[in-house]
Amino acid sequence: MRLVNFDQNPPLRAWIGAWAGGEDRVGIQSSNIPGKLRIQGSASWHGTGDVVHTGDFSGEVAPDGNHVHFIQGDTESYPIDLMLFGKYILANDNDRCGGMNVRFWGVWERRFK
Repeated sequence: MRLVNFDQNPPLRAWIGAWAGGEDRVGIQSSNIPGKLRIQGSASWHGTGDVVHTGDFSGEVAPDGNHVHFIQGDTESYPIDLMLFGKYILANDNDRCGGMNVRFWGVWERRFK
């Protein structure tokens, strides 16, 4: 086990990049709206044979310290939570953000800045 140093109030630029964890991918860019980020993610789950289920999200969000609570649409039925820990993002959703078994969760690493 290794401790991860992180900033509890990172600058917006610390979020920017391409992040991946398993089948999950998210791109985070600067927004044209001050204090916000533009996020876009996709995930897939591969079942037996040719069965593939997918999910995606996109929008603008303002971080609260090292935490992002993103809601797709107007309801809480599609929330995704991201926490920035240095070069990692810890992601979690409510298991309703795509097709069967599609999840935006786990530990994601930055692939590109």
